[in-house]
Amino acid sequence: MELPQILPDNGAEWTLICDAISSSPNRTPFMLLPFMPLTWIRAKRQMRIAQAYGRSWLQGHRRHYSRIQIAPPPHHHHPPQFPHCWSQFQTPIPYSPNAPETNQNRRHNVQLACDRIQGLQLQPGQIFSFWHRVPRPTVAQGFRAGPAFRRGQIVQEVGGGLCLVSTNLFNSLLGAGCQVLERHNHSIDPYGDRRFFPQGQDATVYYGYKDLVLRNTSPSSLWIGLAIRVNSPEPNRGEDDGPGDHPETLALVSQIWGSAPPSHEVRIVSQVEEELPAPEPGGMPGWRVSTRRQIRCRSPRDDTPNPWHTDYETQSLYQPCGFSYYGETGGTDP
Repeated sequence: MELPQILPDNGAEWTLICDAISSSPNRTPFMLLPFMPLTWIRAKRQMRIAQAYGRSWLQGHRRHYSRIQIAPPPHHHHPPQFPHCWSQFQTPIPYSPNAPETNQNRRHNVQLACDRIQGLQLQPGQIFSFWHRVPRPTVAQGFRAGPAFRRGQIVQEVGGGLCLVSTNLFNSLLGAGCQVLERHNHSIDPYGDRRFFPQGQDATVYYGYKDLVLRNTSPSSLWIGLAIRVNSPEPNRGEDDGPGDHPETLALVSQIWGSAPPSHEVRIVSQVEEELPAPEPGGMPGWRVSTRRQIRCRSPRDDTPNPWHTDYETQSLYQPCGFSYYGETGGTDP
């Protein structure tokens, strides 16, 4: 999850706020001024949440949100009415060897989100919204503090790790041919070659600011399968290591199943347009990446394929940063 900038950038903005307070008929006591930043944060966040809610109504999205979850039969990955796999995507869950609590909290947050999304049915024309399914990440909702990006740094934020879920779902729904209505990339790429997503194909979320929204434009109903799976244990794993606590043994897997076979083929291509140099030795470079999805309708005869056409294209900009998430160059491992 990536946190937006919600504080004023410079002292001039705070000066305007203080001048407005001092010139008002009912002046705020000077002793209350230290509490202004917290009040400003809360007020601005509530305004942004209200704006996002109103915007979704004006766009007509909320009337089409999917709300029905269908559980698969025991020992099955999907319900029988959805026998055709349209797409799937697997995301390895990052592992921090020196931060066991971070690993546990990240997995806990991811599991809470999975419980809200697993089994969701998308009928033709219905819309998936990440924040419509997942509640605001607070301690009261059961979420824990996990790693998140803030102004090019790693911080601990309640709900950290949810971008694993949004990125995973973005790729599986994109591969299923769903229409992208809203998607945001991370502002930095501190993972390097060990990133858990293809460049230009990530999706960050932050409640009230950034959402992931896609629509099922196909004539078939779709079903979302989403779960954490434990891969085969590593050969050199110690006896004291618990299941799923060793690096590269946990993965988030999503599958999109349809009530009928897909009538199209999909291919997704991302290309690095520009590399931005790292700000300091040992830092991580930035990238400008273009991503496009091409779709080709399936022909009744395999020997007469239809041409590919691009129906989605976007640009992703990742700013350079001075550290690596895994602590290999600069910074510390969260």
